[in-house]
Order: sequence, then structure tokens, then C-alpha cells
Amino acid sequence: MTSIISLVLLVVCFNSIAFAGNPDQGGAIIGTGAQSCSEFLTHSTSSSGEAQYVQWTLGFISGVNYSKRQEIGIKAGKSALMKQLETYCREHPFDKFGDAVIGLYQKLSERAK
Repeated sequence: MTSIISLVLLVVCFNSIAFAGNPDQGGAIIGTGAQSCSEFLTHSTSSSGEAQYVQWTLGFISGVNYSKRQEIGIKAGKSALMKQLETYCREHPFDKFGDAVIGLYQKLSERAK
């Protein structure tokens, strides 16, 4: 019985993860990053919604930094990062949030050169 419940929970979890990716641009974006910018703008008005996007953003930047052995964005405050993402998303509401974060990372990387 326990294994059946575990299997059901596993299927539910995998089906509830948002997934987006373009093989021509790199890897797949999963989770919060696969949501649209308009969803980000809607959910970022609540503290729990904002926290979800902040953590995804910081985790993504940390992951890229770790894989490339870089320190991009470490001096930028989370409020400044999220403000830039908010501005981008207001101008591009149908883009994926993850694409906005990738663009932000690229801007930060160019500034660090």
C-alpha cells in the first residue's frame, strides 16, 4: 500500500512541475521559471508569491555561477534584481520568467567584464 501511495505522489509531483525549454537555446527551464512574466507580476504582489520567484531567481543565478565558477550578481541586492525583472516582465508579459532571468544574468555578466 505504501508503494502505491508513493507512486501516486511521484506522478502528481512530476505532473505539477511547469516545464519549458528550447533545445536551440540551451537547456530546459522547469518550475517557477517556466511560468509567464504575467504570472510573475500577478503572484509577486503577495509575500509568499514573491518569495517563490526570488528564490528561483537566486537559485538559478547561483547554479549558473557555480557551473561556470563565476561570481555574477553577488553585489546586486535581491530588491534591485527583482525590480529589473519586474520592469522586463511588464514590457514582455508573454515571455517566460526564466527567459527574463537569463536575460538579467547576461546583462550582469556583461557589466562584470
